[in-house]
Amino acid sequence: MALENLKAQYFPHHPDESPVVLHRADVINARQAFKNLQNPKVRARFDNDLLRLVSETEFRVVAVVIDKLVPRQAYAEAAAHPYHLGLGFLLQRYAGYLNNMKSSHPYLINTAFRIWVNCPALSRMK
Repeated sequence: MALENLKAQYFPHHPDESPVVLHRADVINARQAFKNLQNPKVRARFDNDLLRLVSETEFRVVAVVIDKLVPRQAYAEAAAHPYHLGLGFLLQRYAGYLNNMKSSHPYLINTAFRIWVNCPALSRMK
């Protein structure tokens, strides 16, 4: 919730109709939804608030790195899009993490499975 509050403070939007996604390149270059970061004072306040949020929040990071050339060289045009491939691997890791927690959070596992099954790009990777 704190992240949504931060986004609402700096980038007015409706979270259900036009959610603001913190894309690194757009934030750094102050473009699209982040144009108000072109103001140095706003940028400094946002940077400080974001850093404070990250330093005060407890979270786990799960990262996936895809070497885009390897699938392209191996499968040519049939290679999966690197973003979809990475997301698939990420969901597999997340499902494994949830599986370790299943006795205390059974709803989360069901939700992750439904996301996997209902996402057309990911369902092809089964």
